[in-house]
Amino acid sequence: MTNEGVSSKEIRDNDTIWTDRSIPSTMCKLLMTYATDLLVKSKDVTMFKDTCVLLLPHIKLNSLLDVWLLKYLTKHKTVLFGILIESDSIETREALRNVIVEAIRVVAKVEQGYMKEVVKVGDVKKLSRSAVVRLIDLLIVEGLNYARINNKTFEEYFSVLISFASLDSVEVEMMISCDSIYALIDFIANTSTPLNSDTVKNRPVMLEPINLSSPIKLLFILILNCATQEMKQSNKYPKGISSSSILLPENQVQFIFSPKWNYCNFMPQYNHYLTSILIHLTWENERRIERVITDLIRHVWEKKEGFEVLESIIKVQDSYCEQRYLIFAQSEVARNKSIYELLESFKDSQDILDWIQLILHLLQAKAEFIMEDKSRWEWILPWLENKKIPHSKKVTLYENFLELLSPAKELDLQEDHIEVNSNLTIDDAQ
Repeated sequence: MTNEGVSSKEIRDNDTIWTDRSIPSTMCKLLMTYATDLLVKSKDVTMFKDTCVLLLPHIKLNSLLDVWLLKYLTKHKTVLFGILIESDSIETREALRNVIVEAIRVVAKVEQGYMKEVVKVGDVKKLSRSAVVRLIDLLIVEGLNYARINNKTFEEYFSVLISFASLDSVEVEMMISCDSIYALIDFIANTSTPLNSDTVKNRPVMLEPINLSSPIKLLFILILNCATQEMKQSNKYPKGISSSSILLPENQVQFIFSPKWNYCNFMPQYNHYLTSILIHLTWENERRIERVITDLIRHVWEKKEGFEVLESIIKVQDSYCEQRYLIFAQSEVARNKSIYELLESFKDSQDILDWIQLILHLLQAKAEFIMEDKSRWEWILPWLENKKIPHSKKVTLYENFLELLSPAKELDLQEDHIEVNSNLTIDDAQ
């Protein structure tokens, strides 16, 4: 921002000389204040959107302006929540989201060294020294309440939190310290009481199903960037986690497995995130392995869905990899419901080949419960014979079952008796 004949450090405007930082800062502050006030009072969407676009290049370069912006939004929370969450215009929500995300990115680098520091305000109250932390704390503590009421327009709000959590481990640790996991599960479970009338403005709490991908993704990011106590104690870590990783507080882990949040109810639409979360939390923890497998097999039996999550948990390669199969076979649900009937109920399911591979593994491992009555599995042989599945040079499932279940029976595979490859995908089987 220079004029001809004026140095790069100053700009001459009539008879006044301004530094090249003070002009954009002063003007930006005035523009932002005016635009937000105009949007709130007269719903001028275009003015606000254009202002945010105009300010974005300055926000990327001016940390002092960014600090002012974060403090301004923290102080004027009705502006913050009114635009970021409550606005019906996706353009305004996205415009403010872009500005906040960029400001946080810049300021977080500057404040990272003192994010944990607090300053005393008055006789009792203590606040974080960091402008970023104060804003994020407000977004978590009060923002989730606004998001619950405005559950059709909260994507930009969660986008801000996801962006912050994705910056570095310091930011994750800060969010964990604010009990974000507890708050998120409370939000996802939708069990909070209605808010007071001043916040809700007489709008009813929306109880119909909503898209929870963003809050569950945030939960996923927080959990998978931390190490559990079992990981630290065993010194065995999944990929991406090390001894220097943040410790996930045990009380927050316990809350995940409390009756407040039944994670099975969020299958199958959120299976990707749930699978990763459950694998992470059961790593090296036999008690939680048994709990999760029991929950999942009950859900699979009752709802005929979620097999891929159960299969992923069973196949985890930690110190309990063999026990996971046995826990599945010996679980109370498997015994009471009959694991044989469970598998037969999946005959027409796309998951049938995966189920067969799982049972084969249990048979080969000579799980006592599975071996009690091997004849119960003999239906698999004719099923495999009649199923049109591509031939494989590898040892087939059919041959393995034949050997385990009917050792004396001769193998008689004709050209039309197509073998089964244990590595086949479901698409290959159809």
